[in-house]
Amino acid sequence: MYEIAQELSSAYSKGGARELMAKAKQLVDEAVKALKELGYELIDLSFVTTTPLAIGLRNPYTEPLEIAIAWDPYLNLPYIPASSLKGAVASLAWATGSKLYDLLSKRDEASPIVFLDAYPVDVYGEGGLLAVDIVNPHYREVEGSISEPESRPTPLRFLVVSKGVAFRVASGIARRWLAFRGQLDVKELESLIVQALSRGIGAKTSLGYGRFKSSGP
Repeated sequence: MYEIAQELSSAYSKGGARELMAKAKQLVDEAVKALKELGYELIDLSFVTTTPLAIGLRNPYTEPLEIAIAWDPYLNLPYIPASSLKGAVASLAWATGSKLYDLLSKRDEASPIVFLDAYPVDVYGEGGLLAVDIVNPHYREVEGSISEPESRPTPLRFLVVSKGVAFRVASGIARRWLAFRGQLDVKELESLIVQALSRGIGAKTSLGYGRFKSSGP
């Protein structure tokens, strides 16, 4: 499995992924245009990973890697699912008492807030789009079955999105809702998105993974 992960990491070098990222940008451009035509006030931002991103670890398209990564089979790129973005923002809205929580977590009707899948659009770091990371699984020493010197943990290698990768994050609020509530909701949603991504998204955030910084519109 390590060889597969290493080959993918090498194939998605800074230059090797350029054409794929350009196609992703075009797809998002079309989706953003469609949302505007449907009557949404758009928030269209760019963020850069400051730590490795591990997301979609049970994704079926990369299951041969044992520990997977969220992967778009059509664009052939890693991505952040819209559901993960919305979930992270909703969680922060609940924690901070934001009035947008009720809109983000609606179940009895469609939410006026939508998110698009987020795709990588550029690589600013020295490495490529992907990197190989490692995790040591728990082993039986903690149960007292064998002593620490006798342990032979087997490291598991998995793919992550590298540091220094720019993602385009687009979301919107229906203008029909804003007509009753005002533009404050747009600025509040934008603030929640920035905060949620700076805190971390995806797996292993408690260990510092999945952190982003805003790089502007």
